[in-house]
Amino acid sequence: MQNKKLKQQLANFVSTGLKNTLANQTKIRKEQTQMQKDFKKQKENISKYFKN
Repeated sequence: MQNKKLKQQLANFVSTGLKNTLANQTKIRKEQTQMQKDFKKQKENISKYFKN
């Protein structure tokens, strides 16, 4: 009985860890995408500034 409970706790722990990892990766990807967009915008603004 004890063994079964420990296995269940371990399964829950691993499952939660994987979910958190995936959520963090998604968040990081969104932040990176936003940073790339911001960088591209800044680059365009700088080129406009030097063209004039």
